Amino acid sequence: MNLSSAIKVLNIPPVGNPFFIRLCDELEKIGCAVSKDTREFWQPTSRYDILHLHFPEYLCESNTTRSKEKHLICVKSYTDQLKYFRKAGTKIVWTAHNLKSHNPRYHNIDKKIFSGTVDHCHGIILQADSGRHLLLDRHPGSQAKMLAVIHHGNYIDSYPDTVSRTEARRKLHISDDDIVFLCFGLIRSYKNLDLLVKGFNAAKRKNKKIKLFLVGQPFSIRTKINVRLLPLLNSRILTVPKFIAEEDVQYYFKAADIGIFAYKDIFMSGGVILAESFGLPVIVPRSGCLPDYVTASTGFFYDPKKSFKDLADKINMAAESDLKNMGQKAREFQLSNDWSTIAKQTRQFYSTL
Repeated sequence: MNLSSAIKVLNIPPVGNPFFIRLCDELEKIGCAVSKDTREFWQPTSRYDILHLHFPEYLCESNTTRSKEKHLICVKSYTDQLKYFRKAGTKIVWTAHNLKSHNPRYHNIDKKIFSGTVDHCHGIILQADSGRHLLLDRHPGSQAKMLAVIHHGNYIDSYPDTVSRTEARRKLHISDDDIVFLCFGLIRSYKNLDLLVKGFNAAKRKNKKIKLFLVGQPFSIRTKINVRLLPLLNSRILTVPKFIAEEDVQYYFKAADIGIFAYKDIFMSGGVILAESFGLPVIVPRSGCLPDYVTASTGFFYDPKKSFKDLADKINMAAESDLKNMGQKAREFQLSNDWSTIAKQTRQFYSTL
């Protein structure tokens, strides 16, 4: 391919999961010259046709311990750079993975980051049509922007997937009869562990075979302590409060029967995509973009406005369901979200802008 005729894209900031790399790799194959160098945002050395933003809060370091004044300076520098790119003729695209940061240090500053992104971008990519009204409600200015709905790509083949269910359970000391509910990923406040544990504890009174597996790096020391205490209070809760290496991710998903995510406030979830990619059905709140990724044949919705008892009911319902068949359908659905198609749709959106 002649790179001189390629669409030049600055795709940032890099994120710590396969989404970013797989999207950029596929874009490279179909006529995009992609840079992933965040330094090019702050001090660009060449002109780009497209600036594609993913998590703007990372560029502004909204979760750090900086003072409020330094945060404000960083946000101003961020919006100044967006103005620079616009003036240079670069079209700015934002993929709305979230509508706000998960753990902002200063909520009013976080609003400035996202409102500034909406104000200065030319186009917005939503990963589900069900998120359209939420985007417009939170950021009314998005109505004047060009919108495209492009699904989140699957994580099939993004992680090793070579072990059997039997091997995985043997390694993790899980019996064949256990029905394992897996909550996987970085443990932050929005994961709503209080609700999850309450719902599980209520459900286990009815079903003696269910187990809850909490796996992932806690976001704080306090959270890590609380997670470590859970197995002492309930022997049917298993925890692995640490970062999981890529080669070990498969063991937890292959050993599980279903993914469970009791999100407090969610727009889009890579964890749900990962679970379905490994062939697991899921339990999720009916919120954000999730209704576009979960159906009655691939999972269960609980009502986040109700008490933990609604979640407990869905846990018990799942325990009595054909989870293997549901998991196969979940994986089949994720196969349709292939990266080649998603990259082509993204490049077409670039061209339209």
